[in-house]
Amino acid sequence: MRLRSDSSARSRRWVWRSSQVPTANDQAMARALGAHPVVARVLIARGMETPEEARAFLNPRLSDLLDPFLLAGMEMAAHRVVQAVREHERICVYGTTMWTV
Repeated sequence: MRLRSDSSARSRRWVWRSSQVPTANDQAMARALGAHPVVARVLIARGMETPEEARAFLNPRLSDLLDPFLLAGMEMAAHRVVQAVREHERICVYGTTMWTV
C-alpha cells in the first residue's frame, strides 16, 4: 500500500494511491484502538486479530516477556557480562530481532 501526502505532515491529509483501501476490519480495529486505519492494517498484517491483542502489542508489560534464560547460551553470556563489568572491560552487544507471529 502506498500513500502520498498532499500537504504537510501536520494536516495529516493522505490520498490512497492503491486499490487497497481500508477494509471494514481495518476500520473496526482502528475505531476500537482510537488509531488510524493504516496502523490497524499493519497490526492486522502482523497477526493481531483482536483489539486486545493489538493493545497488548502496543503497550507491552514486563510481565508479558518470556524468561530470557530460555535463550540458548544466556547463562554463559550473563556470566561473561558480569566478568567484563568487574574487570572494567568495554562491552559491545550485537543483536538481531526475530519476530514471528
